[in-house]
Amino acid sequence: MSSICHADHGGNWASLPREILILILERLVAEVTDYIHFAAVCKNWLSAVYDHYHSQQVHKKTQFLPELLLPVKTNDDESELHRGFYNAILDRIIFNTPQLRVPCNKRCCGSSLGWLIFTEESLELLLFNPFSGVSIHLPQVVIPPTQEENNAVEDDYFYDHQYAIQKVVLSADPCKSPDNYEALALLDHSTLAFFRCGQSSWIYLKPNHLYEEVAYFDGYFYAASHASLVRFDVICLPRTSAGNAYQDQEIDVSVLPTVLIDYDRAMQGTWVHKAYLVGTPQGKILWVDRCYTFKNVEVIRDDSRRIAGYRENIEGGGGGGPINIIETMDHQFTVNFNVYEVNEDEDDDGNTEAHMRDLDELGDDAVVFLGQNNSEMVSTGDLPAEYKPRGNCIYYMDDSIHIIKEGAYYPFGAVDMGVYDLEDHSCKPLKTISGGQGGQGKGLMPPPIWIVPQINLPPRRFHNSESAQTSSSRDQF
Repeated sequence: MSSICHADHGGNWASLPREILILILERLVAEVTDYIHFAAVCKNWLSAVYDHYHSQQVHKKTQFLPELLLPVKTNDDESELHRGFYNAILDRIIFNTPQLRVPCNKRCCGSSLGWLIFTEESLELLLFNPFSGVSIHLPQVVIPPTQEENNAVEDDYFYDHQYAIQKVVLSADPCKSPDNYEALALLDHSTLAFFRCGQSSWIYLKPNHLYEEVAYFDGYFYAASHASLVRFDVICLPRTSAGNAYQDQEIDVSVLPTVLIDYDRAMQGTWVHKAYLVGTPQGKILWVDRCYTFKNVEVIRDDSRRIAGYRENIEGGGGGGPINIIETMDHQFTVNFNVYEVNEDEDDDGNTEAHMRDLDELGDDAVVFLGQNNSEMVSTGDLPAEYKPRGNCIYYMDDSIHIIKEGAYYPFGAVDMGVYDLEDHSCKPLKTISGGQGGQGKGLMPPPIWIVPQINLPPRRFHNSESAQTSSSRDQF
């Protein structure tokens, strides 16, 4: 330490010894913004950030808490909205600069490994890293014609194809594995689509299950149906002479017969509507059921002027049509979560079977983040007290999509968001959802989504082919 204070340094902070910079980072880093501000000082400090981050990754110590992307107003234009980065623990917007703004004008169907997945009007998918500005275009997803398009139902309803792509997860960060990442998309609850970097199209699994969730964990993609946990991998034949082109793919699907403990144990007046798959730091998989009930929105939301407007519309509308949907002003809200640990065993015949063990708690230092994102469980034991969320809790966003004539989330926007405490079984709103700083209050649109901040080291050259085109420009939006 004495060498730092020696007059020879002349107050030159840029020349601080590397070991001192690492010690500072050990005591400083709690948010990704700490890394960003530290790295912006000079090249020497930037190099120290790389060394520290690499070391933390090797020991699997650094995992930033997910930030929430929600609609906020720009600093320079009060009428313009974009997606800002909100720290739900500190109740503050942490990124609101032009360099890190995420637009509101596209449907976001996933958040995985620091990347956002957007749906284009053509049903092509766009991978976007808001921290580096890198964009990757994936091939078009093919959606079968709907009953509406086949004139099989009344004209009162329409189908918004961009919401048919319900969730997308990645197997690896394309910045770190530019030639070896994969994507899995959940389409309309019944179809899974697989993409591997270098392919020119998606591979579709036959719709033999009604899926509720997709996830990637420990080298495998998983999907949750109502009765089974599905695990699968893709076996690729050798490359053809075309270079980047693959021969026909074969998907190896393993259906794990799942024994669910009291699966329908929802409280009276509630029902289980969604399931989530969460990987734990201990290498386990959690199956999390989300239980809903109908509540009167007027009671839930302090938004009487908007509700009064809807009532006038109802009274003057003469009934019929989509107005009937909001006559009762009821909406489904989360009231409870059931958490199970998945354990794989072999039966007497040597077949693998997944059993569910009921969990009453996650642990004092464990927090789960659910929604349109790849479900995350974070250990908070090493975080400073001011950054540490309450443990044994589930932070959840509104990802229940109902597609009706006026569009998804009509008429109230995304409202079912909060924190569930496994200790007292309570659901409480996040501060910003209650009208706190930064957000636009309840009924947010576009719906908020969790994203895990990533430090982007100098990228290797991205794989560039006809099927996955990479750009470093934010003008994709």
